[in-house]
Amino acid sequence: MDKKPNILIIGGKSPFGQIFHNLFKKNKFSVKSIGRAEKGKQKKLVAEADIVIVSVPIEKTEKVIKEVLPFVRKDALLADFTSLKVFPTKLMSKSKGGVLGIHPLFGPLVKNLKGQKIILCPIKKNKYFTVLEKIFKKEGLSVIKMTPPEHDRRMAYNQALAHLTNI
Repeated sequence: MDKKPNILIIGGKSPFGQIFHNLFKKNKFSVKSIGRAEKGKQKKLVAEADIVIVSVPIEKTEKVIKEVLPFVRKDALLADFTSLKVFPTKLMSKSKGGVLGIHPLFGPLVKNLKGQKIILCPIKKNKYFTVLEKIFKKEGLSVIKMTPPEHDRRMAYNQALAHLTNI
């Protein structure tokens, strides 16, 4: 790939979004992050982006994905950082472009990405899937691939185990 892709992170102004904004910037990607206050720019920025990442609270995920779907280009990639994968990937699969579910298994307070786990759920692969996978590995993230149903089953089990341990 000759040129690095333009990346848009919707919700990228949050502490969590900033982790990825900074990761992409550090690796010389052109990256823009928008928050709620910049919603008016969303349509134009989505249409210009090679990779669009939805990084919003889970209760806003469906609404935001529906808003951006019509503007994602056929050669672009639509991804999300939601902790559930079945419902957002099913919705995103209506995209004309590639689709990738992403679940970072760490929060905004992490100081170092090396060794942190990140789950990738490829739905409709395109050239940008590989770009993201390579950059995550280069930064020392442990990349795990699985299907959305497998992801949600495992996360439910992990959550139940954490609650049981707490009790």
